[in-house]
Amino acid sequence: MNAHDIILIILYAIALVVVVMSFSNLILIGFTFLLVMIITIMQKIYVDSSLEKQSKKIEEMDSKRTRLVDLILQRLESFSKTLQLLRHEISTVVSSNENKIQEIRHEASVESEKQYRELAKKILDVENRTTEIKKNLGVVYSTIDERLKEMEEKKSL
Repeated sequence: MNAHDIILIILYAIALVVVVMSFSNLILIGFTFLLVMIITIMQKIYVDSSLEKQSKKIEEMDSKRTRLVDLILQRLESFSKTLQLLRHEISTVVSSNENKIQEIRHEASVESEKQYRELAKKILDVENRTTEIKKNLGVVYSTIDERLKEMEEKKSL
């Protein structure tokens, strides 16, 4: 009980004494009033105690809820950190893969350019040889023609 309750009990008692004294002739009314006052005091005490119990229960529930909310927040934060680490790790892997792909593309481009130049040189060599062979064949055919003509001329003479 707090000070407020004690003061109320004292005031009830004083009021009761005053009423009993003023109604001393009417003892039954005084007794009934006294009984009503005692019942009222008992009900107030019961209501106060039940309110205190309910208040304690509410405080306990609030503390449990607070602990649960804190636990949920901690788990969410750790989950969020894990997600951030995974996202960072994935972006690092993707970046690394992109760099490797760029290197491979560059190497393939350089290699294909090199092969293209070598192929162009070989084609040019083949063309030069073909031209040379054509010239040599042309010379050979002309020489053969001349010899045949000479032989025909010798025969006709």
